[in-house]
Amino acid sequence: MLHEMVHALGGGMVSADGPQSAKRIDEALGERLSTIEECRADLLGLLFLELLSNRGLLPSDLIAAAAVTFVITSVQTLRFGAGDDYARGAAITLTDLIDRGGGLSVEVEGVLRGVRALAETVQDIATSGNYRAAGKLIDDCASVPPEIKPLMPRFEGMPSTWSFFSMLHPDLTDSCAIRATAALLE
Repeated sequence: MLHEMVHALGGGMVSADGPQSAKRIDEALGERLSTIEECRADLLGLLFLELLSNRGLLPSDLIAAAAVTFVITSVQTLRFGAGDDYARGAAITLTDLIDRGGGLSVEVEGVLRGVRALAETVQDIATSGNYRAAGKLIDDCASVPPEIKPLMPRFEGMPSTWSFFSMLHPDLTDSCAIRATAALLE
């Protein structure tokens, strides 16, 4: 849900060093927009969830489950293939997390630090309409990271969406699913 809210909260117009220009972000980023926008929505969705938790609007233990779910869902999204904007956005995120942390991890603080840093970069690309920077990010990071390729078969047949709702209502869902799936990444 927060992913979709991020799409709605995008400014729409390019702003570079001050007020908005008359140029729209979709015009500035062209064919690169969808990949950047899906990556941006994923990243900021997790950060909005963290913000809501930090302000006491959601339980604090939700963040750990959300960070693990974020990494797992990103890996699962890669199965859509190289031509899919969601998969390219997930690949950018995973490549960046791996590069920053020295490997794929579901360590909560490391995931959140990496997401914050990449979110700043992607948000800047989007709001400034920086076509060249969008292209460089996509070219450098939007392929399945080599560290993840051997893990892909482990995710075949698994549900495409994981819920961290189980942290709040273990009687309604199986909280073991998150821990078991996280173990697949180790």
